[in-house]
Amino acid sequence: MRIALDVTPAARPQATGIGWYARHLALALADALDATDELSLCTRLSRWRTRALRVRHPRARNRWFQAFWGPAGRPHVFHGTDARLPERCRAALVVTVHDVFSLDSQRWATPRFRARKRQRYEEIARRAQRIVFDSRATRQRFLAHFPDAEARGRVVHLGIDPGFRPAEPARVAQLRARHGLPESYALYVGEVSLRKNLPNQGRALVASGSDLPWVWVGRDSFGAPEIHAQTRQLPGLRVLRPGYLPAEELPALYSGATLLTFVSHDEGFGLPALEAMACGTPAVVADRGALPEITGDAALRADPDDPASIAAAIRRITRDGEVRERLRKRGLERARQFSWEKTADEMLAVYRELVPDA
Repeated sequence: MRIALDVTPAARPQATGIGWYARHLALALADALDATDELSLCTRLSRWRTRALRVRHPRARNRWFQAFWGPAGRPHVFHGTDARLPERCRAALVVTVHDVFSLDSQRWATPRFRARKRQRYEEIARRAQRIVFDSRATRQRFLAHFPDAEARGRVVHLGIDPGFRPAEPARVAQLRARHGLPESYALYVGEVSLRKNLPNQGRALVASGSDLPWVWVGRDSFGAPEIHAQTRQLPGLRVLRPGYLPAEELPALYSGATLLTFVSHDEGFGLPALEAMACGTPAVVADRGALPEITGDAALRADPDDPASIAAAIRRITRDGEVRERLRKRGLERARQFSWEKTADEMLAVYRELVPDA
């Protein structure tokens, strides 16, 4: 079987979550191939300037392609990893939908962004032979808008890199010294956007009485000026932003944190929560979206619209050693259920549904 995987999102100097997905799926698929399979890692020509950042694997071929026409090489399957499909492509079309917040709410993006996303989702619902969702929650919400796509929908959870595990104290100390981080801190990893609910989480940190500084790792996005203005007005809240951290530093960052706050308004998967759990760090997550599905009973849940609910969860972690230890153990166990190898195997099964004889 000849597979064309669009890895364009990975061709960024500072990869987003979708870029992380595209890269790790590509590497895991290449390792999982049968001897007769071929994998092309395809990058849109619009990313030519960042060509040095393309994903590479000895068992895969790198290709450039024009977004309209799709890749050359007569692939049996084309997989769009970021909800985009070429206009003219004779391959069986598979696409991953990571979230649907732009369909469900007007609060989390500009009208232009939402209109573009809706157009892409409508095209996906019309043309894709298989639509892959990161979570059951995302699948359910997509099908509420496009019920005719139900038979073509599949759920394939993301994996977690094996490098995410509890870091040695020496590595944590080195990270703190390198970035000027305190001995204890709460952590947030992700974009600084309105959807991530940072003001309410900040109010909760203050109300919890934990006196923890709050480390943010992620770039500014939609609504960032408003978020900064609101958090600056919270008395006693100290926000530290060490800037972009490379992937190899993240396990030590998670391991050094007292807890992760990830009480978003909307998540299609929630990889930072899983990464924190894999590093033995307790997490407070939202009681909605995909986060309950992904974290199970290994994280504390809170209502994102209720700072008092979030504060109560933070206090349980910071003041109750038994709760903290229970979450650490459950988190490590839960995280072991997710791997990119499993993701690749399930994705190959989706491809083979479409071209069983290739």
